[in-house]
Amino acid sequence: TQIVQKLGTAIKSFSPPVVLNGALSQIIVASKLTPNLKIKFIEETFKFEDGGSLKIELYPPNFYEMSNDAPVIFLLLGICGSTREKYPRVASKRASKLGYRTVIINKRGFARTTLTSPRMFHKDEVDDFNTVINHFQNKYPTANKYLIGTSQGSMYTIKYLVKYANTTPIKSAVS
Repeated sequence: TQIVQKLGTAIKSFSPPVVLNGALSQIIVASKLTPNLKIKFIEETFKFEDGGSLKIELYPPNFYEMSNDAPVIFLLLGICGSTREKYPRVASKRASKLGYRTVIINKRGFARTTLTSPRMFHKDEVDDFNTVINHFQNKYPTANKYLIGTSQGSMYTIKYLVKYANTTPIKSAVS
């Protein structure tokens, strides 16, 4: 209840076309219709106090030159998701056209990075996400923050919102 009150909700019903009534058919058609964008993310290593690190990927290329109140979308991808996939590239490109920054938060040891601490990423752990989100909250305090989770990233989104319901700067989330 606290999450719904804090973040609000926009639930609409969805009825797929008869020929696209299953997830597999939707995935196949969407993969063929979605452009394969060649975009360049700003890749940075985000370091934690315990010596651990993860990769964040920022878009658009003028991320740091944008207005301080330009909204920020945090994208939490699935277990094997990376910016090599179409969907984070398409989402980031579309968001930038609307004036949004995108921050893709990868997990420790993922996205072609080396594990730099004994602490590995765990599927029930969302503290790293919170640390990164708070970093950008401190950097851009007046910007609205949004959170989008896809596949396993949806689970992280829900776990994050439950754990940090009373302190999150996230204005709205989609899981």
